[in-house]
Amino acid sequence: GKVLPFRVHIEDAEGNYFPPTGHFDIESPDWNSNNVSYEPDTSNDGYDWAMIPEGRFTVELPAVDGLQVRVSHGLEYPLTTFPLDLAGQQDESIERRFMLKRGINMRAKGWMAVDTHVHNLTPLGAIRQMPIEAIDYVNLMFIGPGHPLLRRRYITGQPSPVSTDDHIVYVSQEVRDANQGHMTLIGMQTPIDPIRVYTGVELSKRLKRLPNEPLNWEVYDRMHAQGGLAYHAHFLYWPGYGSADGAAINKLDG
Repeated sequence: GKVLPFRVHIEDAEGNYFPPTGHFDIESPDWNSNNVSYEPDTSNDGYDWAMIPEGRFTVELPAVDGLQVRVSHGLEYPLTTFPLDLAGQQDESIERRFMLKRGINMRAKGWMAVDTHVHNLTPLGAIRQMPIEAIDYVNLMFIGPGHPLLRRRYITGQPSPVSTDDHIVYVSQEVRDANQGHMTLIGMQTPIDPIRVYTGVELSKRLKRLPNEPLNWEVYDRMHAQGGLAYHAHFLYWPGYGSADGAAINKLDG
């Protein structure tokens, strides 16, 4: 019976998107780019989504049948598509209520919902989206020396000032190496040097035989010295060599 924050995508039978009032069509952000101009709306898996933090919206729609309203509120509620037929209802004002049924309540079981691997948001964009996605903790990570999260000096060693008691935003780093794989770092105090990024399948074919600096297990030790955690992203997925090594010598937190 509660009004929930959610994201919504409305389209007709031809796939045309109808953004709610005050929202717009957006393009998918460049990979690992600064997404600030698109916040708080998002493009995901080919769908434009309007973020509705207040739980209510208005929209102008054509008076046709076959409209679809996709509603999402985190992973504990199944994403639901509601059919909407409006043929013959021109110039009418219609109110609809969309009912979601919860699948599980992990917080009641003592767990938090965490997104450990986010690049394309600012702290402000993250705190806007977290209640909508039912996320308690977001780990934003810069990549390389030119990433906006680093250039804007969001690395403080503390939760971002936009955080609340229920929603924590922390800014950290992803260490990328084209041979060893990627490291997801949580609870960072200071960046791991040298700050550079070797990544991508094609890049690995062109790389000189350089020393991998730092090694993944060294990143683990440096993060533990800061009181943080070091995970391997895309475990055993390309390139992934460092993930197996780190696991074998017990130098990964996850």
